[in-house]
Amino acid sequence: EMFENNEWNEVNLNDVSQKITDGEHGTVPRVEKGRLYLMARNITDSSKIDLTEISYIPEENHKKIYSRCNPEKDDLLLVCVGATVGKVALVPEMEEFSMARSVALIKPNKQLMNSSFLLYLMKSDYIQSQIKNCVHAVAQAGLYTNMIKDLKFKLPPIELQNQFAEFVKLIDKQKIELQNSLEEMEKLQGSLMNKYFS
Repeated sequence: EMFENNEWNEVNLNDVSQKITDGEHGTVPRVEKGRLYLMARNITDSSKIDLTEISYIPEENHKKIYSRCNPEKDDLLLVCVGATVGKVALVPEMEEFSMARSVALIKPNKQLMNSSFLLYLMKSDYIQSQIKNCVHAVAQAGLYTNMIKDLKFKLPPIELQNQFAEFVKLIDKQKIELQNSLEEMEKLQGSLMNKYFS
């Protein structure tokens, strides 16, 4: 209901972004300890960053990559190479990291685009179908930065985007509270069963 207005201007992603680029194209040495090096496998279906299987690269390589591709809090990461093209996540509060070519970085212009709204926009069928069409149109399956920049959508006013983001935050809080209640109920049920059978 919030987004039923069809009078908004159509824009492409580049119009509302400060930067759109991708991670390192070359081979980077891996080390036991160093800077985090994110790849497509680190972005989950639920739009989170999963660090259970992570690689590290030397500090000097990181600095070189980060000077061009600098992910920061509330930037959007988009898988652009591999079987999971189209998966997205927002950068949380975390230490500085670098990315491989399989992940693209989108820095929204905060005056025009709310990060939370952008996340859900990118997950929408409308954008995902554009992504699939782009991938199928090239010989080597992948989503290139010029294709990402050209993704099109109608842009709601930033005030409406912010309202949407607040609504999402409220729903997420309710989901966490509900999950905690379910866990407490399961613990109580387990305790009662133990008591019954003892």
